[in-house]
Amino acid sequence: MLDLRTIRKVFFLLPLQAVVSEEWRADIPTEVTAQRGLCARIPCHYRYPSSLENERRTGVWFNNVEWKANSIVFHSRDHAYESSKFQHRTQLTGDLYDSDCSLVINNIEEEDRGPYFFRIEFTNDHNFDYPVIQLHVSDFTDKSSIFATEMVAGKPVKITCTFKSTCEKMTPTLTWDTPTDVSASSSSRMTQWGDTLTYTSVLTMNPAPKHHGQSLTCRVSYPSVSSEQTLTLTVRYKPKDVKILSSDSVVKGSQVTLRCESVGNPPADTYQWKKVCSGMEMRLEGFRHELQIRISAEDESCAYYCRAGNVIGDQDSEPKRFNVQCKYSHFDKTFTFI
Repeated sequence: MLDLRTIRKVFFLLPLQAVVSEEWRADIPTEVTAQRGLCARIPCHYRYPSSLENERRTGVWFNNVEWKANSIVFHSRDHAYESSKFQHRTQLTGDLYDSDCSLVINNIEEEDRGPYFFRIEFTNDHNFDYPVIQLHVSDFTDKSSIFATEMVAGKPVKITCTFKSTCEKMTPTLTWDTPTDVSASSSSRMTQWGDTLTYTSVLTMNPAPKHHGQSLTCRVSYPSVSSEQTLTLTVRYKPKDVKILSSDSVVKGSQVTLRCESVGNPPADTYQWKKVCSGMEMRLEGFRHELQIRISAEDESCAYYCRAGNVIGDQDSEPKRFNVQCKYSHFDKTFTFI
C-alpha cells in the first residue's frame, strides 16, 4: 500500500515526464550512408528544456544502441574517453551551445557501419539520449569531371579536372596519367562554397596529331581508396602524309588517274592540283581528290602536286614524277622505246 509521500512523488513526476518528452527532442535522420574511404556526415540539432540554457554541457556520440563506455565515438570535453578506433577521426561541425550536434567521421571503414546515438550531459545531471540512427557504408564511387577545350595540334591547351567533396579534413590528391611522349605541366587549387569543397587540377599540354585517340586520365586518391576518369583525346590537325597515288610508268597518250591521299582530322575536304615543268608552275582544273590527265612527252620532265586541306590548314604533297614510255606497233608487234 502506497504511503502519502509515494503518492505525492508519482503525482509530481508524471506531469514532468510529459514536459520532458516534449522538450527533449532532436532533428536527426534515421539513417545515413557514407562512402568507404571518405567521411560520414551526420546532421544533428537537439532541443532541451529552456531552464538548462545557461548550464555547462558535454556532448557524447556512441557507436551503439545504448550507453557503453567502450563505444564512445566523440567526447566534447575529453577526447581520451573516445574509443581508440575513432580517436583523431571524429569532430563536431557546429557548436553545442547553438544546439548543433552534427558529427563527422573521417576515413570511413566497413567496420564503422551500425547504430549511433547522441547524448547530452549537463552539469546538474540532466542527461538525455537522443534517437538512434543507422550508418551504412557503400563502396567509393565518386569520380572527377574532366573538361577540355578544343584541341588543335601545335597549340597549347588547358584541360581541367575537378572533384567535389564535403570532407573538410580529408584532402584528395589529383594526378594525371598522360600519353608517355606528351609535354605537359599541371597546377592545383581548392575553392569552397558552403560545405562543398572543389578541388581542381589544370593540365597544360601541347597536343600533336599522334595523340589523337589516345587516353588521358585524372586520378583522385585518398589514403585507402581512389577512382579514375578517362578522356579520349580528340586532336584536330591539318592534313599530313599527303601523297599522290598512281603508276610510276605510263605510256605517252594514255589517260591516267591521279589520286590524292592524306591523313587529317577532320579529313581533307578541299584539293588543289598543279603541274611544275622546268620551274614553270601551272594550276590544273580539279578540286576533288582524283584528277585525270592525258600523258604527254613533256611529262617526263614535269612534276605533279596536290594540296589537301581542311578547316585547320592545308599541306602539299611530295612531287609525283612519271617514267613516260612511247608505244609503237608494227606487224602486230609492240616495241617500247624509253
